[in-house]
Amino acid sequence: VAGGQSQVLIQFYYDDNDYWGWYWAVDDVKINEADQYDLKNEGIYWGHTGNIGTRVPYYQVPLDQVVAYDVSGRVQNMGYEDQTDVEYTAAVASEGFTSVSNASTVLGFETDTVDCNSQFTPSGLGWYQFDGTVTSGATDAVPADNAFVGADSMNVTEFIYARDAWNADGAFFPEVSFEGGNLFDINQDVDIYGIDAGFGGSLAAGIEVYGTLYEIDANGDFAYIAETEIYTTIAGDETTMRTFKFENEQTLTAGTTYMITLGSFSTELSLAVSGNSPDQTSFLYGDLGTGGVDWY
Repeated sequence: VAGGQSQVLIQFYYDDNDYWGWYWAVDDVKINEADQYDLKNEGIYWGHTGNIGTRVPYYQVPLDQVVAYDVSGRVQNMGYEDQTDVEYTAAVASEGFTSVSNASTVLGFETDTVDCNSQFTPSGLGWYQFDGTVTSGATDAVPADNAFVGADSMNVTEFIYARDAWNADGAFFPEVSFEGGNLFDINQDVDIYGIDAGFGGSLAAGIEVYGTLYEIDANGDFAYIAETEIYTTIAGDETTMRTFKFENEQTLTAGTTYMITLGSFSTELSLAVSGNSPDQTSFLYGDLGTGGVDWY
């Protein structure tokens, strides 16, 4: 590895990335020889591409918006040997669904996505749990991390369409006025009546908050459609869910992408966040009171 040298220096480099970190520490360093063959299951990558053009997982889906979902597995090769016969098997046990990938190559010390051959379509209302297993012809050094039970899940609902799994894991609090939200593909015509959203923990009472519906037009721009009634926050709204109602129901058209946002001209709005978004599927418009910073 070191070109046959008898002595090797290991350098630790510190860079606080201009965030003014005041110290750093290195403790209990151990250098191990890598295994030859060692695959690790990093989880399920599933969702629907649609008009957005990026595979998006919708963790809660109304029954009338259900489609067939692509399923893949994320595989990390922790060994130094390239493995050319890696197979990923995804399963939804409650549905008797199993889908296996073709044999794929995952390079040593790399992580890759392995696509399964069959799509998954939920049969009705309820929770669906994805399990995954990665295998190859080699003897794996740590087989215990090849299977992932409960790698992910989705919930088919009556009325809720959501990009999150109702598991807030933090908050977005930029201390500027802003609108922020997510893209949604509509697969069948539907009327919507409101927006559910969660507040973060840093939230003052008396903030006027509103929701907005946009359509993604032919130029890729966000075209305004409608705004909800204004909600004024009260003490105790922190970390709670609230519903923002449209004055009239809004009809959404199949084959169209829309964006739902929540916003305020106050600089004290804090929104709950959950997980990570695929690139270019969640957007922010900042500094509303000063003319705005364009969507990004």
